[in-house]
Amino acid sequence: MARILAAAGDPGGAAALLPVMRALVDAGHELTSVAGQPAARMFADAGFACVRSTGSWADHTAMADATIASNKPDLALVATGMLAGVDAALVRTGKRAGIPTVCVLDAWVNYRERFMGPNDTMMLPSAIPDLITVMDDFTVREMVDLGFPPAILRVVGQPAFDAWVERSSSPAWARMRDDARRELSVSDDERLVVFFSQPLDNDYGSPGSPRYRGYDQRTAFAALQHAIANLDPRPRLVIKPHPREPVGAYEQVEAGAIDAYRVVPSQGQTIGTDSLTAGADLLVSMTSVTLVQAMLAGTPIISLQPDLGVEDTNVLGRMGIRPPVTDVSALPQAIMNALGAGAQDVQSLLPETWTDGKSTARTVAAIEHLVKG
Repeated sequence: MARILAAAGDPGGAAALLPVMRALVDAGHELTSVAGQPAARMFADAGFACVRSTGSWADHTAMADATIASNKPDLALVATGMLAGVDAALVRTGKRAGIPTVCVLDAWVNYRERFMGPNDTMMLPSAIPDLITVMDDFTVREMVDLGFPPAILRVVGQPAFDAWVERSSSPAWARMRDDARRELSVSDDERLVVFFSQPLDNDYGSPGSPRYRGYDQRTAFAALQHAIANLDPRPRLVIKPHPREPVGAYEQVEAGAIDAYRVVPSQGQTIGTDSLTAGADLLVSMTSVTLVQAMLAGTPIISLQPDLGVEDTNVLGRMGIRPPVTDVSALPQAIMNALGAGAQDVQSLLPETWTDGKSTARTVAAIEHLVKG
C-alpha cells in the first residue's frame, strides 16, 4: 500500500479531499496530512490528525519541504484554493522530489490562479500537478482553452457531491430540514431564504480594481435585503458567512427591524451547510459551489451578481443551466418565482458525473493507477 501525503487550505478544497482521504484509508493506504486554516479544522473534525501550516508563502513552502523530507510519501494529494497555501507549495516540492502529485479540483473558477504562487505572473510547469481530477467534460474544455495539457486532466466528478446526492435523497434530509427550521425558529408557514456569503472583496478587490466584478458580497446582500423587505409576505432571511470572512462581517440587526436577519457563524457549534440547505426554501449566493450543492438537493437557487461586469464565474450560468440575476430590479420577481417553485427534480439537467455518487471511487482509482504506474 502507498504512503500518501494530503494537503488543503480552503474549505471547498478540504471538503472535496476528505471523502477521498477516507476512502484511501479504508483501502489500506497510509495517509498523513498537512493543512492551513480552515482546512486544518475540517481535517481535525473528520478525525484526521494533521500538521498545521500558517504564515506566509515562504512558511508554506518550508512546511511542504520539511513534511516531504520527514514522511517520504509515495504520492502527494492536494486540493486547491483562491490563495496559494501549503497545498500549492506541496505540488512544487513533490515535483522537485520526483513524487507523483495529484490535485483534486473542486470548483469551476480561477483555474490558472489555483496553481500560481503570490509572485507568479503565469503558470509555471513546476507548479502543475502530474494529474488533475476534474468535475466534468465542460471543465476539461475550459482548462484546455487556458493552456492546461489535456493528458493530465481526468474527469471523475466532485467527491464532495457524493454525500450530497445520497443524503438529499434519504429520509434523513426531511429530518434535517425540520431540525434546521426549528433551530432557526422558522414556522411551517414561513419561507426561509439563506444567503451564503463569499469574501469577494478580498478575492477580487474593490471598485477600480482590475479584477472587480461589478459587485461584492456586501452589495449583493444589500440588494437581497432590499428585495426581501418589499415582499409580502416577507420571507425570513439567514446569512452564512464564509470561513475566510472576518468574525462580525455581518452584524445582526435588532430583531423586528425592517431589514432584520440572523447570522449563523462559520465557526463553532452552529447549523452546518447541509442543514441550512435542507431547511431553506431558497438558497442565494454569488458564485459559491453551494449553489451547485443546493441544486443537487433540489433546493431552489439564485445566483445573485448585481451589475456583473465580467465573465460569470458560476458554472451553472456558463453552462446555461441557471443564469445569474444581474439586474436588481428583477430580483423580487425572481425570488417569488423561486419560492413558488418548491423542491425540484433537476438531475436530468446536470452532468452524470455530478449526480451518480461515484466521484470518490473514480478519484481513488485514478490515484491508485498513478501510484502503481
